[in-house]
Amino acid sequence: MKANDKKLTKVELKSSVKLFENTSLFKSLTKVIFLAILVSFSTGLYIFADQVMMTKILPISKSNFLADTLNEIGWNNLDFNPNNPAYEFIKNFEDPHKTITSIIRVSNSAISPITVFCTALALFIGLGTSIPYSNALGKKDHSNIKEIWKNGFYNCLFISIIFSIILSSLIYVFINLQVKNDFVDTGNLEINKFLIAKKNISIKFAMQYSFIIVGFSIFNNFLMLFSSMLNSEGKNSIPTLVALFSNFLNIFLDFVLLYYTDVGMNGSAIATIISYVISNGFFIGYILWKTKTNETFLVLSDLKLTKFKVNWTIILLIVSVGSASLFRNSATAIFSFTQNHLFSAITNKISNNLDSSYYIDIMGAVTPIYNLFYSAIIGVIRGGRTVVSYNYGLKRNDNVLKAFWISTMMAVFYGLIFYLFVCPFSTSINALQGGFLWFFEITPKISTYNDAVLMLNIMMSQLIVFSLTVSGMLYFQSTQKPLNALLTSLMYGLFIGIPMLFIFSGISLAASNINFYLYAPLIISFLSGFIIMFYTVWYIYIRRPKIYFER
Repeated sequence: MKANDKKLTKVELKSSVKLFENTSLFKSLTKVIFLAILVSFSTGLYIFADQVMMTKILPISKSNFLADTLNEIGWNNLDFNPNNPAYEFIKNFEDPHKTITSIIRVSNSAISPITVFCTALALFIGLGTSIPYSNALGKKDHSNIKEIWKNGFYNCLFISIIFSIILSSLIYVFINLQVKNDFVDTGNLEINKFLIAKKNISIKFAMQYSFIIVGFSIFNNFLMLFSSMLNSEGKNSIPTLVALFSNFLNIFLDFVLLYYTDVGMNGSAIATIISYVISNGFFIGYILWKTKTNETFLVLSDLKLTKFKVNWTIILLIVSVGSASLFRNSATAIFSFTQNHLFSAITNKISNNLDSSYYIDIMGAVTPIYNLFYSAIIGVIRGGRTVVSYNYGLKRNDNVLKAFWISTMMAVFYGLIFYLFVCPFSTSINALQGGFLWFFEITPKISTYNDAVLMLNIMMSQLIVFSLTVSGMLYFQSTQKPLNALLTSLMYGLFIGIPMLFIFSGISLAASNINFYLYAPLIISFLSGFIIMFYTVWYIYIRRPKIYFER
């Protein structure tokens, strides 16, 4: 037995014991959740800043991006004379910078489901490995700890490669079905050509960006794996610092590549991959250092192929535990894709004066604002999950339930606070010329402002009940009940969400009123949230076998 193994066996793992066993539940939960919020919020901030910079910087960059794009879509051939019969239709494109920002917003909306798929895989791998790892640490099962580490690592490697190949082959379909080439026939040949070209270049930008992110998603997957495993060991500070560094590096590289080069939106994707690679390097260096001081089970030398043998029991455990995160986020991505697709399908039929990408354009401004604050709630849930799973390994049932309820209520509280902060700020008269919407060139001066405010209010309202939609996953994943976790994870996006999107789109068409469809996501969130919460509470207090854990 190596010295590293002997010492860890003797003293367990000081960081995890100190944080989860020798600290009060509330204090350990608060610390873990606070650091998890920092990580998640910094990630949300980078995504928000990333899309803001694409919107703000690309139209004024020192590259030829603006001129080349305007030329490609035929903007210079348009007649913006007020006497033009089609002027009312095209006047919003009269400003070349606003035309470019519209294209970027449409592209970002189409990209969103693809990036959610990538997040789904990263969570599938990271949480699927770290939850059994936390549980094994709580049980002090040293042999299983090391087997989970080795099998989790190679599982991440092989699944990442397979996923990249499969999703890359589907990008073309996903993007094209969201940004359809439907438009209102203005009777003007040049304008018709412009509208088609505008959508085609939005599709082109979205596809190029997506291929880069998906093709190199393996680096994000390992980033999530290392971060989650170290969190399980009680080493929460390092993943937090690495995440903060990575996200601020990403923002810096975004600016440089968007402003000074000709790569356009691709600069943002390239910056993201570079920051992922560097952050993985930091994690590897940290793990090597902790291995020398005998303070981690994540020993890189154990990963040699000569020492590795597939443990199918552990692989199946990792897959079953992580599947809830995979399917929930994948279902959310399909929900988002379906929502955009139906927007394209019904907009012309209800509002003949709008092109089919009108609402997708607005979603490109609203979604980043929502994601910025949604990410902090994800941090609460992730932090709570680590504490619940470790205490479940210790067989401290009271702590499991307390950590579950505290985490859930904290997430509800955060959602309410963010809603009260963002919506009044963005809807007050001329608040920063549009509040958060100003960052995406949507202000009270343009015709889309009122619709954007309505959509922002609808999306932000979902934050209040978001924690309820993941409450089942929080409890069932942490206590390793994969079938229950899978059932609750699919409730929002698949079982309720997608069918109701089609129902509400049909109602909107029948009533010739788009508002029925606009409010559909909010209704879906509330309905699925309360169903999931009711099922989880029923299972915990009525269905769950009465097992009295050892103290």
